[in-house]
Amino acid sequence: MSLAVGVFIGMFQGLCKSQDLPQSFESYDRFSDEAKEMLLSEAISMVGRLEKSLLTLGQSAGETSLFQQLRRRDYHSFGRDRVYNFLNFVLQDSYTSGMELRILNAAYTLLEDAEDKVAHQQEQDKEEAASIAAAFWREDKTADSQSASLFLLNTLEANLKIYTASPTLYVAPYVAVVGPSGIGKSFAVKELATKHQRYVVYINLSSVDSQGYPKRSGLANTIAGFSGLDIDTCGKAWKNLINLLRLEAKINHEVNISPHNFFYSQATDQGYMAGLASDLPDMEQFKTDMGEEILQNFEKARRERLLNHLPRDQMGSAAFFNITSTASLKCIICIDEARALLDAAGNNRVFRAFRHGARDVSDRDFFAVLLDTTSHVANFSPTALVDPSQKSVPKPVYIFEPIYSINTYDAFAESEPCVVDGTEETCRSIFKLGRPLWGAYLEHGLNLGQIQSLAGFKLGMESDPRYHLVLLAHRISFNVTNYNLADHMVAQCMRYIVHLSSDRSMLVTAMGSEPLLAFEAAARMADPSSRLRCLQGLSSAYGDGLINLGDVGEVVASLILLFSMDKTQIHLPKAVDLRSFFQALLGKKVADLITGKLGQDSPLKNLLENGMVYFNHFYRPCVAWSDMYPNHCIEKAFQRSAALFFPRNFPGADIGIPVYDPSRRKYSMLLIQVKNWKGGDKNSSFEKMTAHNSLEKARDHIEGLDDCFGLMMSLNANQPEKTGVAFCSESGRPSHPRRAKEERKRLFAVLSVGLSPGLYPSVCPDQSAELSQIFKCLCTLRDGDPFYRLGKYGPQTSRMVDNILDWQSDQVSRSFKRKASRSPSS
Repeated sequence: MSLAVGVFIGMFQGLCKSQDLPQSFESYDRFSDEAKEMLLSEAISMVGRLEKSLLTLGQSAGETSLFQQLRRRDYHSFGRDRVYNFLNFVLQDSYTSGMELRILNAAYTLLEDAEDKVAHQQEQDKEEAASIAAAFWREDKTADSQSASLFLLNTLEANLKIYTASPTLYVAPYVAVVGPSGIGKSFAVKELATKHQRYVVYINLSSVDSQGYPKRSGLANTIAGFSGLDIDTCGKAWKNLINLLRLEAKINHEVNISPHNFFYSQATDQGYMAGLASDLPDMEQFKTDMGEEILQNFEKARRERLLNHLPRDQMGSAAFFNITSTASLKCIICIDEARALLDAAGNNRVFRAFRHGARDVSDRDFFAVLLDTTSHVANFSPTALVDPSQKSVPKPVYIFEPIYSINTYDAFAESEPCVVDGTEETCRSIFKLGRPLWGAYLEHGLNLGQIQSLAGFKLGMESDPRYHLVLLAHRISFNVTNYNLADHMVAQCMRYIVHLSSDRSMLVTAMGSEPLLAFEAAARMADPSSRLRCLQGLSSAYGDGLINLGDVGEVVASLILLFSMDKTQIHLPKAVDLRSFFQALLGKKVADLITGKLGQDSPLKNLLENGMVYFNHFYRPCVAWSDMYPNHCIEKAFQRSAALFFPRNFPGADIGIPVYDPSRRKYSMLLIQVKNWKGGDKNSSFEKMTAHNSLEKARDHIEGLDDCFGLMMSLNANQPEKTGVAFCSESGRPSHPRRAKEERKRLFAVLSVGLSPGLYPSVCPDQSAELSQIFKCLCTLRDGDPFYRLGKYGPQTSRMVDNILDWQSDQVSRSFKRKASRSPSS
């Protein structure tokens, strides 16, 4: 029972020693525990009603401190008795009987309200659970040739064939399917049964209070009983369980229960699972080599129960009968949430015993699949084969390569995505992009608020030391170079696996372009203090060598652009005109000057005032380009609410922000080149010319790009008078010199120099202390390599680093000069 409930019960007991309870309060105990829990905040607010009377009481210092902390709701650190005694002290000395009754009646009213809220919440939870279940049992939307389930089935059959031919070379007949949450791992296994008609034994090891679907299996409790066994006995128990489950699948087939019904019963039918658990041998028998008599008794009990309990599926019986009878892979044993087999202490005994038990099963008609988000279920430690200190390599040494290529991305993408306009309808369209989890839930009853809450939960907990780095990772593409961090971001933070070596010594990951996750990350970065922690987390991870940012100048520029775009948003995503974005980025005065410098009849004026811009993250598409960057990338980026990092060595520009012109139904861009050279100067004609020519070159290398705007962000200036914004006049020229009569492509280029207070309003340090720190973080990233600048070095290490990175080059130069002065030729 919560402390708040204890507080109220104490209040009721203390108040009513000398009088009867109000008549209405006699039914207090009928309220549910959930309703009483709803009083958590109300209990403390009621204590607040005593504040005036406390001023007249002689309180001890301890009582005063207790009351103040109760008012701040910091009540979890206090014992129940202390709170109870304090409340009694206050109530007995300060209130009349009439006042006490009014407080009791107010508490009763709060309880009734809480009960109503609980009932409403329970109804909502029931509807949400039904929607989540419907999303799981949906039909696969991908084509057969591209379905993840077919790929998985083909891989399992190929692996079984290899294992059957050379069982001594492999650790066990199992493969791990790993990847982030929401990509459809469990769904693909379900499709093995429902679509491909294979018998799948499904065991879910999730925690009892898990909100996921399917729920924890009844067999999870049986497996939990293995944890106290030594590894040899545990391996024997696993072997027995696998043989019993193979037999269970065989019995279902023989009594004409289809693979679909078999899987459905395991995932949804508590009666089925309770019957299976009761028919299993006891734990003592699991520890022994099970004889034929035990297996026969199990088979008899199960056959009788199945014939009486489950409806038999006569439809299509010949099809699944033939598949099962002729296939070499007759049974698939799936363990979902398989990380439960890994011991937090590191000995992983249950996991190792599972592999021993699976290997010891003599029949080669099954294959095991372990599902989870962590790569540790592929192999909890690198194999002996790659250990150079090992003199001899024991057999078996190989494990089957983990499966991570679950190709379900954009499975729910709409054929014609909408331009986001701040309405729920258009947001639903873009929020379906990315992993299928979002689209499946939205199409099966969850509303926008529920899907946003789910996405926010998937971003991780603020208690995670890397939480703020994760938020930024959903908005800016960077490489994670540290294995442990990469594995953590896959398991807990939705990051995709791109490559995973079979020995788990190399893990390459990437963050997909998902507007929903980026939007929720932006919402959690809206507060300046949170934004500051994100930048500090980025700098710290970069300084520790955990991530690789690539061109740091590009990252600084993209952060400024993101914060400027965020400034234009209120609630749901809404595209703004290009002029409004320029105003958020460079200020109203600069936006007005850009408008004034454009000719009244210029096509660029229409693009400035009517072109639509919205992005909440950056990503770098892996596109093959030789001479022309494909135009469809611009359209796709706009539809994904994304801005682009251009490929390495792309001529003339580093960043592209898509702009949609609704009047012409065409896409344009704001092209951005980032320079981090020292000595930038807004007054330099050379720098203006360089900016214009570079941006024009970039435009000419993008397929189908006509009129557009360009911005060179030169992030460094030595002197204040060289900092600011300059304009390159609007220019136009034909796409080819020999086509003078062709309609001209127009470009308006802007040059911004420096990273000074006031140049970019979204990071202006004058507005708050947090913004001042944000500004300093951006300057630190811009000015040098944080691995050197931010590294946590001691004095001796700092001197060594200085010698390696700075002083040594001068020393070598002087040494060469001395040698040259002594040489005969000099």
